[in-house]
Amino acid sequence: AETPEDPPATQNTPRIAPNLLELLSEETFSTEALLDVLSSSGESMSYKDPNRLMEDMIDYVVSAPDEALTQDQAIDVLSFMARAEPATHGRLIPQGAPAAAFICLARGAGSPLIQEWGCAAVWNLAQLSENEGQLVDAGAIEEILQAMQRFPEEPGLQERGCGALAALACSDPGEARLRASGACSLLVQCAQAAEPRTRHWALTALYLALEHGEEAGAVDPASAAAAALVSLGQPSDSIDRPVLTALTLLEAVATPAHKTLATKDGLASLVQALDRNRSSSAIQLAACSVTAAILHLSRDERMLATECGLPAAVQAAMDAHQSDAAIGVKARMALAGLSSSYSGYLTNMV
Repeated sequence: AETPEDPPATQNTPRIAPNLLELLSEETFSTEALLDVLSSSGESMSYKDPNRLMEDMIDYVVSAPDEALTQDQAIDVLSFMARAEPATHGRLIPQGAPAAAFICLARGAGSPLIQEWGCAAVWNLAQLSENEGQLVDAGAIEEILQAMQRFPEEPGLQERGCGALAALACSDPGEARLRASGACSLLVQCAQAAEPRTRHWALTALYLALEHGEEAGAVDPASAAAAALVSLGQPSDSIDRPVLTALTLLEAVATPAHKTLATKDGLASLVQALDRNRSSSAIQLAACSVTAAILHLSRDERMLATECGLPAAVQAAMDAHQSDAAIGVKARMALAGLSSSYSGYLTNMV
């Protein structure tokens, strides 16, 4: 059967080199290598100018009718944006990269792969601080949140969605938008996921949302603290970032974290964080800081901490990092607080 004549809008859809999308999928992708191949490929369209290459790719996605954009094409164009070098970011934004990413997210509502690469593209574009405001204004947070809610069982999508939300929350407008969007309850769930990287980025986004304390009314600090505690108990597969981020969040919400941590399981998790990561000065400092920050302990809670081995673990941290003055200060504060002399210790500190 003959193909009906394209309508005028379709006729104006920019052409794209036939081998472009295939080349974008190569493992050894780089903008420079791609340009070299395309400029000598003998195709009717060659790209010696990176601006022309990106312009055609993005226009192709934005202008193509729904039925003309295959899943593979959408994923490849989004992966280009997700892997573009930092020097390329500034060119992508003026040429409509956010629009292309959001159009792909919307068109690919039934495809977790398109949703995943759309989140990855936004995450990468947000690495340039001047892009953050444009992405937030364009509705990036809401689009990502919808994508994560559509496919809660897709680990790659959840990781890249959390990473993108954390990147967007680095700006004041993004932080406020994150809280207003209702994303924080989803981030609390992701902070308890099995995948360490998902936990890390979810906890990072939560920390940024909680950074302004009382202003962060959309976030329940106790729920965030509970999620961080669950993350501490999860295996990290040699990735210490989730542990460090969980401890940082617990210190930021010290009062609700106290209620969460002052249990046998909570204190045991803190001891595990110290014992399992003895060589990491960052984690030792963070764990001692958390211990010092939650020192509203009753006599029974101090006894429970001793039974769990927390004083010994804090002392071991100080012994293992004797040359680190910051660890020494926090460890001594924690040890004093775990005894009955905390108020006297604070007086002496002053």
